[in-house]
Amino acid sequence: VAIETSRKIMGPRPKSKLSKAEKDKLKREEAEKRAKEFEEQRQREEKERLEEEERERQAEEERARLKALENERFTEESEKLKTFTENQRSALDEWKQSRLHRKQWEHYLSCAELPDPRDEQSFNTFMNLFEGEGETLEEGAQPDISVTLKNVQKCLTLSEEINTYLYGDGYPQPTEQEKQTFLKALQRIRLALSRKLDVATIQYMVEADRHVDSETYNLSVEASIPGTPLTYCLWGNVIKNPRLKNFSFKEHSFVLELPKPLLLADVAVRLLLPPFDPLSPSCHTHGYQCPAPTPTAALEKELGTEAKEIMTGDSNGSREAEQKAEETPLPQEIQGNNKVENGEKQESEGEGG
Repeated sequence: VAIETSRKIMGPRPKSKLSKAEKDKLKREEAEKRAKEFEEQRQREEKERLEEEERERQAEEERARLKALENERFTEESEKLKTFTENQRSALDEWKQSRLHRKQWEHYLSCAELPDPRDEQSFNTFMNLFEGEGETLEEGAQPDISVTLKNVQKCLTLSEEINTYLYGDGYPQPTEQEKQTFLKALQRIRLALSRKLDVATIQYMVEADRHVDSETYNLSVEASIPGTPLTYCLWGNVIKNPRLKNFSFKEHSFVLELPKPLLLADVAVRLLLPPFDPLSPSCHTHGYQCPAPTPTAALEKELGTEAKEIMTGDSNGSREAEQKAEETPLPQEIQGNNKVENGEKQESEGEGG
């Protein structure tokens, strides 16, 4: 009892220290355990990686298979669409050609007064007769603007038919030679129409006393063709009455007030509303097209660092580009216009001095 009591008081006996061999053994066991866990983790990660690569490979093969099927279907459908488009285009060309032949045949059977615009010989014959008709007025004869407008209307109808052949979709597309021929024909018709109207105006002004207004005793002519936008009005100051400061074309709601210096002058006013532009084709810059802008890549290749400085907003590059633009020669037509404007400015400065 005493021994047991002393043991309880003193507590449990302390453990004995491990020997060096036992410590080494424990270390080896722990190292082996960690290596085993590391190897199991590595094998698990390697297995997951191989499984992921296998899934990606299978997905890539599936995508390649689907893409191959899509390309095959696209190629097949493209060939079908190409064949269908070619057949439709051929059918459309045949229909346009047959329509053109039918129109030419109907025109031949109708013995129409207007020529076929595609027949250059008949067109030239018609224009020669039209241009030479009514150039001079016989003595005692009076000009008739209604006849002139009817002839003008014939040429306008011919112009519309040429535009149909030139820009319409219902007939075969003209070749480049035919296109140039049609454009020259339109230009000739417009010049002839302008000349006809000018000749009629001169004839009216020469015989102004025969066409005076009963109220104002001034030259007054109003004419138009119903259903067409062609309008012709002419007024001439015959009596030179200073009290008549304004005049009007009532049928066309046009009123004009003459300035004081023209009240006693020999003046005439013509109001002409043609369905075409008679002035622009006579301008030497008509049809001029500005050059297309240089692509960015080509601009960088041509100007080098200057183009990049311009694109980045560098002020030095912008100034150098502006200097280079000023040194670049302008087109001859624009240079001619600048020379004329400079000459006019010098003349005005000389007059002012």
